[in-house]
Amino acid sequence: MSPPFTACQVVAAPKKKAKPGKEEEGSEPAEPETWAKKASSCLPLILKDASDARTASIKLGGMEYASELATQLLEHATKMEAFWTKLNTALAAGRSDRKLKELLEELEGLNAFGIKAQAGAGIYL
Repeated sequence: MSPPFTACQVVAAPKKKAKPGKEEEGSEPAEPETWAKKASSCLPLILKDASDARTASIKLGGMEYASELATQLLEHATKMEAFWTKLNTALAAGRSDRKLKELLEELEGLNAFGIKAQAGAGIYL
């Protein structure tokens, strides 16, 4: 009879190697994402952020000592909606990559405030 099997004797199974000349199914060369694609993917997220800020503002509106934060969240929602219009217009007009990059950098600044304000309101995205 053989000794009991212990964890020290466990050996990983060898991995299968891909046959040369054969690529994995579904793998395609990754194409670089353009600024226009990045910007258009941000549009629904901008509206969601504005909606979340409005919802938080409404919830905080009736609480004591939260009126200032509620006002700031409402202002943030308004800014995000205005920015959505600005970005959507830039995409429709076919603005240059440089202009879209500037707009996305501006969006990062708006998001920085939104994240802090929503964390203060107890909303975690």
